Amino acid sequence: MSLPSNAIQFYHNKDLDTYDSSHYWADLTGGRMSEGEVKHMLQEVNAIRKSIAEIIVPALYWHIAAFIVSLFAFSFYQAYIPRGNGSLIILGLVIFLVIIGVLLNSVLSLRERCHNKIRVKCQALIDRFNEDLITRGLKWHLPQYFPGSIELLKEYEAVDPENTATGYAPPHQYISPSPS
Repeated sequence: MSLPSNAIQFYHNKDLDTYDSSHYWADLTGGRMSEGEVKHMLQEVNAIRKSIAEIIVPALYWHIAAFIVSLFAFSFYQAYIPRGNGSLIILGLVIFLVIIGVLLNSVLSLRERCHNKIRVKCQALIDRFNEDLITRGLKWHLPQYFPGSIELLKEYEAVDPENTATGYAPPHQYISPSPS
């Protein structure tokens, strides 16, 4: 998937557990946004991401503990079944697989809920920041693959230059793309 030429992307660095802004400098936006403003925004988003991600860790520990307990229970169950009784072995295996399926579904839904909560809170933060940025022709955007990255859109590049005596234009003055 290629980015539009007017997007600056900031990827999440898993090793440092922060968004990387080292490739940004103010000239990329024609001086419309400083490096400090970008770092501040990325730190705010990262703080939200971390605070919600901390909720999921204890829940994952409980799920791992439940998996280990069910594995031990299955092992003991199999050890005490009389030899030659295949139907009890199959019953134990089915019960174990159902428990594993329930745990896996629970973990995946918890992960999805946390991702949605992070997206909603970060979108509210971005909307607040964008109120000021829109006058500068810039806009923060959460892409589909958020929280893996965040985009800064340079909307001033899509604005009709004849209507921008100050270099900035209201966001409603976009040039319609010509049909190809």
